[in-house]
Amino acid sequence: MQSERRRLRIQPKINTEGGQEYETAQPIPDVFVEERAYFPEPPPPATTRRRPPRQSWEIEAVEEPKKNRVKKTKAPKEKKERAPLFGGKRKKDKSRKADAMPVEKKKGKKEKKKRSFPWKKEKQPDLSPLESGAVTVPDLLAPASADFTSRDYVVVDGVYHAYLYITGYGYTTIVGNGWLNPLIEAGEDVNINFFIRRQPKDKILSSIAKTTMINRSRMRDVGDTRQDYEELDSAINSGMYLKENINRSGEDFYYMHTLIEAVADDPDTLEQRLSATEILCTSLDLVCRRCDYRQEQAYLSSLPLLGLDPDIERKSRRNVLTTGVAAAFPFSSFEICDQNGIMLGINLHNRSVCMLDIFDATKYANANMSLLGMSGAGKTFLLQLIAMRLRQQDVQVMILAPLKGFEFRPACEAIGENISKSHHPPTIVST
Repeated sequence: MQSERRRLRIQPKINTEGGQEYETAQPIPDVFVEERAYFPEPPPPATTRRRPPRQSWEIEAVEEPKKNRVKKTKAPKEKKERAPLFGGKRKKDKSRKADAMPVEKKKGKKEKKKRSFPWKKEKQPDLSPLESGAVTVPDLLAPASADFTSRDYVVVDGVYHAYLYITGYGYTTIVGNGWLNPLIEAGEDVNINFFIRRQPKDKILSSIAKTTMINRSRMRDVGDTRQDYEELDSAINSGMYLKENINRSGEDFYYMHTLIEAVADDPDTLEQRLSATEILCTSLDLVCRRCDYRQEQAYLSSLPLLGLDPDIERKSRRNVLTTGVAAAFPFSSFEICDQNGIMLGINLHNRSVCMLDIFDATKYANANMSLLGMSGAGKTFLLQLIAMRLRQQDVQVMILAPLKGFEFRPACEAIGENISKSHHPPTIVST
């Protein structure tokens, strides 16, 4: 179908300027109006020359119909077999053609290629910061903030830490079992750190023998009335005691270091706990010192990195044998924590969990128990707690309460147990 023609009428115009004439094209406003008759202007006088008028120009603009363009597809080129390097014909591998699966190509449909846009980011899988590597394990373990500017304490995440150490000469010579239990049971937010290092026997024995000989030679030059005489005598006796127990009793030689940590939420509470710890050490014949200007090193030493500051190690080093090290561990404490027991609460003395298993025959002779206390202390509440915790472990419970049966009724109804009454005194039985 042919397109309609549009006509543009242009009329020449003669302009006179400076005594010269020249023509310009002047379009007619309405391009769709039919051409009107052209009446030329009257000829000028004979004095001026003028060219004869020209006819109007006609310009036709024709729109060609759109053609359906067909994309040309190139035929796939056949791959030619290359000749071998050393002459001869290449053998066709029939096994590969047999193994290859025939692939049918769909005619008329072409595979669309995915376009890659550089401004569009690919979606990444949802991973946690630890899995993606943005956060490492040291980042999780490290505190958010730490302040080591103070002489008396360290502030880590808003919590105040202060440290003391027991001097090497501050221990008693003879100790018994559980000689550090009072420090271990000191109370809430008071922690004890032990550092024990075993030393080789051959080097220690030679060092003890050499030191004992030097002390004996010095003792000869010291009179009985001097104060050094008793110190040398004590050092010689200690060396003989160590040699005898190492050689005959088969004990090992250790260096022991004790670091005490106090934690609080404010400096005043921290100072009170430090003073109470110093008084406790004095009552146990132990000499302790504060880690002034060494709080940062003490804090790093208390971390589970098995590293002790050299200065603190030198000041707190004490030589002990196997029996002394074994007696320092808290084999006896004021705690009741049975593995399969029921939780009763928190120990007010040392803030430990109190768990009781009255049916543990290896620890208790029988399952009998008595509760004593003044009026309003919570004896009935404790009985209800024990009964409900035992029911959670599928233990059959029977409560005979002739006078206070009404106090056990809400607990029995809450867990859906049976309640029965007798005719004479009220009795509640929970099974």
